Amino acid sequence: MQRIDTCLSVQMDELMAELLNGGVSYRYTPNRFEALTGGGHPYPSPTRQIETPTGPMIEEAIQPVLSPIILEHTEYYQLKRLAAAWPRWLNAQMAIVRRARQGELAPEHTEQIHSLCTKNEWECALIDPGYQIIHPFVRLDAIRTPDGFKVMDINTTRPAGVGDLITATDFLNQYNTSYLLSFPTRRSFTDIVQRCINQWSSYQRLPGESIRLQVVIRSDDGDWRNFKTIADCLTAAGIPSTIVAPDEIQSGAPTAIIRGRIKEGDPAYHLLLPGYPDERCILSPLHRRFLGNKVWMYLFRIEPYRTLFLQELGTADYQLLDSHFAEIGFVQGDQIVLPDQSVPLQYADKHDWVLKDPTSSSGRRMILGYTMSDQKWKQSLWNDVQNGWIAQRFYTNVEERLVADPSGQPMPQKLFTKYGIYIFGDQLGGLEFHARTHPVVHGARNAYFNPVFRVNHPPHG
Repeated sequence: MQRIDTCLSVQMDELMAELLNGGVSYRYTPNRFEALTGGGHPYPSPTRQIETPTGPMIEEAIQPVLSPIILEHTEYYQLKRLAAAWPRWLNAQMAIVRRARQGELAPEHTEQIHSLCTKNEWECALIDPGYQIIHPFVRLDAIRTPDGFKVMDINTTRPAGVGDLITATDFLNQYNTSYLLSFPTRRSFTDIVQRCINQWSSYQRLPGESIRLQVVIRSDDGDWRNFKTIADCLTAAGIPSTIVAPDEIQSGAPTAIIRGRIKEGDPAYHLLLPGYPDERCILSPLHRRFLGNKVWMYLFRIEPYRTLFLQELGTADYQLLDSHFAEIGFVQGDQIVLPDQSVPLQYADKHDWVLKDPTSSSGRRMILGYTMSDQKWKQSLWNDVQNGWIAQRFYTNVEERLVADPSGQPMPQKLFTKYGIYIFGDQLGGLEFHARTHPVVHGARNAYFNPVFRVNHPPHG
């Protein structure tokens, strides 16, 4: 795998101040920030205190590694193919749900599909949101391996990280050499939003330019700045957009909505429902979070679903997706059931598996044996793992990158890494890079965040 050791030619304090002022930051309540003191980077990220309608908050700049993250040409073209196939994967999932709803599957298989949905999703999954795209923006959390990217998680309800990726790309582009190309994340994102609004307004027989967009986010949500950037980008692209709190959502007039962390179970979720979908164009659509359930990647490889997916996708798309999905099993009783074998839980090697609640995120309700003693691993398998959890192959995803030392000078650091693959419609919208010294990689204070670039011209010869 290619490794680039070139370093950004900029003072660390200058770079971090630009990122903070540009909105590449995360918000914390003062109490939460104090509780996390000592959990940041060797080089302290700058912070600022701001006043919000819900009280004071502390914003801390999100720190990048200092060497560019670059895709190989083969990886780039693989991911373009994956993005092009992703809408067909979503359509295949919806077709299977439709067949289950209509009683066309055996009762035990209907029940299995039903179990992926909440009661509300099962009843409302087939509601047409008024535009043709199943999910306009998707982020696949993946591990980079010598055999290509392996998808571990699927995020579909909100454009998490898109604004941060756009701003970080703009800033880091200033310091990149001419042989690096950034992804057109801004244009790809605004294009898919405009497309959905145009389709929805045409369906409702309304002029598209009359639709105003509201970005619904609480002022004390940690990723508020990400969504503020999204609103600014959309407005600049000719889609007038404003930030509103959940209780400020417009009613009684046609409105487009992009939501933050508001999904079913959130106290504000009910505020999205009035007028949907005839009065509200909601991105991503309501009642379809089940399409991101990790169990789908297990069902994909077992009968009768394997045959159903092959019928819907065709052999080429099926094989492409199969090559990118991580090895995954399903916990049934005291066994990890894989497509071709079963592994007794008591004999599961802690270095091979990570066990998760299939609806979990951000490292919650997850057991990672790699970080545990043998005794703790055995105890967790016995006491914590529940029927219906999934077991995914654990990939030791360590890369050496340059980071800032306490004085702001570059130093090499081995980091556990994870990549976010953004798909807008059927387009590869960009990639983000996350890294930590801990193997559970998510947006913690000590996580590094970078946009991913690609080389300007393919190699000759």
